[in-house]
Amino acid sequence: VPTIEDTYNAVVETDRGTRERVRIYDIGDPAKVERHFINSADAFILVYDVSNASSFVTIQKLKREIDDCRSKREVLFFLCGNKSDKAKDKALDPVELARWTHTEKDKSGFSFGKKDTRGFPGPTGPSRTEMD
Repeated sequence: VPTIEDTYNAVVETDRGTRERVRIYDIGDPAKVERHFINSADAFILVYDVSNASSFVTIQKLKREIDDCRSKREVLFFLCGNKSDKAKDKALDPVELARWTHTEKDKSGFSFGKKDTRGFPGPTGPSRTEMD
C-alpha cells in the first residue's frame, strides 16, 4: 500500500553552528513523480521494500527517470531497504542489488550501507533537528 503524499520541514543545526532548512517530500506513489520535484531537489532518498522485489524494480525505474529529468547539477542519492523485520523476498537477488548499487555509485555518487559515508559531503557529525 503506497503512502500518501506528504511534506516534512525541519531546521537542522550542524556541528559547524549553522542552521539549515530541510524539506522532505514523501511522494507516495513513485509512478507519479512531478518534474518540479526532481528539478528542485538536492538529494533523493529512494526506499524499497525488502519483502517485495518489485519495489526494487520500481526504484531502478525511478532512478532512471530522475537521471533523465534532472539538470546536470550534482545531487545525492541514498538507497534504503525498508521492512527489514519482514522475510526478504527470495526474488530480490543480493548479488544484483550489490551490482546495481555499485554501478550507480560509480555513475552518480550513490550512497549505501551503514558504514559507507564517503558519499555524504557537507555537514557531518551530530546534529539537532526541530520538526515543523
